[in-house]
Amino acid sequence: MNNKKLVIALMAIVVVGIAGTYFFKGNGAATENEAGDVINIGAILSLTSYGASDGESIKNGLELARKDLIKENIIVNIDYFDDGTDPKQVVSGVQYMKSKNIDIVFGPIWSYLGDAALAVVGGSNITLLAPSLTSEVVQQASSQIVFGQAKNAEKLPATTAWMQENNIKKPAIIVNQIAWGNVHATMFAEAVKNAGGIVVLNEEIGFGKEKETLPGLIVKAKFLGADAILWAGSNDGEVIIISEMQKLGMKMPLFADEGVMTAFNSGLISKDITVPVYTWNKAMHPEFVAKFKAEYNKEPDHYADAAYDMLIAAAKTVSKNGTSNLKANLNSLNYTGYAGTYQFDEKGDIKGGDWKVVKITK
Repeated sequence: MNNKKLVIALMAIVVVGIAGTYFFKGNGAATENEAGDVINIGAILSLTSYGASDGESIKNGLELARKDLIKENIIVNIDYFDDGTDPKQVVSGVQYMKSKNIDIVFGPIWSYLGDAALAVVGGSNITLLAPSLTSEVVQQASSQIVFGQAKNAEKLPATTAWMQENNIKKPAIIVNQIAWGNVHATMFAEAVKNAGGIVVLNEEIGFGKEKETLPGLIVKAKFLGADAILWAGSNDGEVIIISEMQKLGMKMPLFADEGVMTAFNSGLISKDITVPVYTWNKAMHPEFVAKFKAEYNKEPDHYADAAYDMLIAAAKTVSKNGTSNLKANLNSLNYTGYAGTYQFDEKGDIKGGDWKVVKITK
């Protein structure tokens, strides 16, 4: 055989080999490669403006889970969309995810942002996974969302017990005028009643209006003889309330929603303040805390563990069953993670919930 014929023969062998490889891999090459399953998801999070701290908390949990899933041969690509804590941008984010054919989307972070997403998610295959929300704080019921937080109504027994133990009889309730605030105001009022007290002040303030309204309300609460301030709302609100209480020499407790942990962890509020601050907490698993601190060199914020768990559960489910019927498949998986067991009821809430009251300050 001359050199020309030898080259032709070798080329033929190579072509046959390539064709054979393609034939044996077939369509599997589109969903699987040597690195493992590849899953594309989205995340519509507030990474700037008011909600940036909560958005960052969820993002950190997602990124930590993404790295751990690589060890299980599952590759997750996350397409982030910053909604700037703006409902209009949330709508744009949903449209963006639709255009990318992304069916699993984490977020949004807050109640009115969730409402914006649910208003436009219909007609798509998108399932929203909301680590920071419950069905109580969104206005629209939907089969296209599951929630990662225990219901706020489950906070009632622990709150009532705290009031009884601390002899709180005349609290002032102040909340942001959003669904999150409304749910907590109702729960606070019921706890006060259960503890045998009366509410001396019950106010809702506009979101973003904290600076101009809260100082006067804290003065009013002091004048009315309030023995505690009960707050549910923004981190800006907590900072202002504590500042005003210290100026007025008020030593009664501030009971704030769990978002206050972000304000302390980020340094917005010092733990050395004279105002005693309490909140609700679900004890984070020590293994998750250690894992998070090793990665980020700080304490995990309050939504990071739920975000981590929900991505692990979703990835395992999708790897096995695909993206359709995600809620039903998650229930079948019955995944227990660091923050609890991910079984969802008819409204998309996780079942159960074990809140406890903790003191943050010294």
